[in-house]
Amino acid sequence: MATAATLTSLNHPLHRLIFLDNPTSLAALLASSSPATPHPALSSLLRGQTPLTLALCLNRRACVRVLLDAGASTLAKNSEGWSPFQEATSVGDREVMEWIYRARREQLAGWFGEQGRGILEALSSVSLGDGEFGADLKDFYLEMHWSFKSFIPFVSSLCPSDTYKIFKKGTSVRIDTTLVGFERLSWVRGDISIVFTEEKDGPRLVICDHQRRLVQQVWPRDFTLAPEDVEEEISVALNTKLMGTPEIDFSAVKLMRAQSGFWSFKVDRNERIGPWETQVWQLENLAFVNRSRTEHLEAHPLPVSAKRKEKGSKQSAKSAEEEEEDAEEEVEVLTEEERVAREDEQIRRYEAGIRDDNEEWTAAKRAFKELSQFRPTLDPPPPTTVTLEDYLTPGQESEYLHVGRPAKLERKSRAFKATIW
Repeated sequence: MATAATLTSLNHPLHRLIFLDNPTSLAALLASSSPATPHPALSSLLRGQTPLTLALCLNRRACVRVLLDAGASTLAKNSEGWSPFQEATSVGDREVMEWIYRARREQLAGWFGEQGRGILEALSSVSLGDGEFGADLKDFYLEMHWSFKSFIPFVSSLCPSDTYKIFKKGTSVRIDTTLVGFERLSWVRGDISIVFTEEKDGPRLVICDHQRRLVQQVWPRDFTLAPEDVEEEISVALNTKLMGTPEIDFSAVKLMRAQSGFWSFKVDRNERIGPWETQVWQLENLAFVNRSRTEHLEAHPLPVSAKRKEKGSKQSAKSAEEEEEDAEEEVEVLTEEERVAREDEQIRRYEAGIRDDNEEWTAAKRAFKELSQFRPTLDPPPPTTVTLEDYLTPGQESEYLHVGRPAKLERKSRAFKATIW
């Protein structure tokens, strides 16, 4: 009679073979799998890991190669939200990172192609339901105005609005919009056209900025990179934190009536908003959590920035004094007229699409140059202490289990309060 652990192993054969580091049997099992028709088990989760993320965490190089050749998705994350490229970065093998990076770009290109074709079909055909499309729609022009409104003065100034102009001719669709972003508590206006067309070689997506007179072809685009560009991307990944998807923590949220008054004379607050009499509530302890991992930054060989910190710790006081003196020498005193004229010139150059090589841009380039410093393959992580029996523990198939380089997780939480009417 089969045990529960044996049944788990039979239901997840890829995970078992990867854990046993058996690429030969893994390749035989996936012989019929290809990027066009991947094996269904390639997307299965066991202990929160896909077969690819498990192979990466355990540093099973040969198994990773087999999985990629069989069409394993580099876009599918594990249950904790970490991508295959992030898990490869944690291990720090540059060659494996390059495999994942190139495969991810190819899969993204395929995904964009399919999505673009679907968008064009949806915009230019009559829907028959169940994802099927019938006869082509006639050419048309449509204006669609939308807006958000509020009776609260401050909130009303933040509410966006826009008028979309949609043109359809044949299999081509053009959408004009003026809302292009949000900056410094105000909406940024522009004059943008998004153009979808169907060409012989597939869908094409172009964005036109009429104010700056710029045209950008979003799709199709060349996803190939020169070897030196790939090396740079990998070095940047090895020199920076692994950032997780931001989360909203509701565990400590409190929703209570807002009150007015003093001490024991407090009463529940009601306010009139426009024509309505509303209750006022307070929402507290709503937390936004950012997660990051840093275990690869402490592995040897250390990043260039860490070496510089160790080397420069003895000269920190002296360098700080020198920087302060340099800053004092570089202070530029401007009159009010000169300051306004400079700001007007910066705005004019921005609207014309001309970027100033200012101090912030120079600092950003300097920071990127440091992050892109070459960092060789890291020392491999220690062998995992998790056994196959532990990994296949019955009843815990859906519980996440980390099996790679010991993770060093940082969590930064920021609590917010909100008033609800």
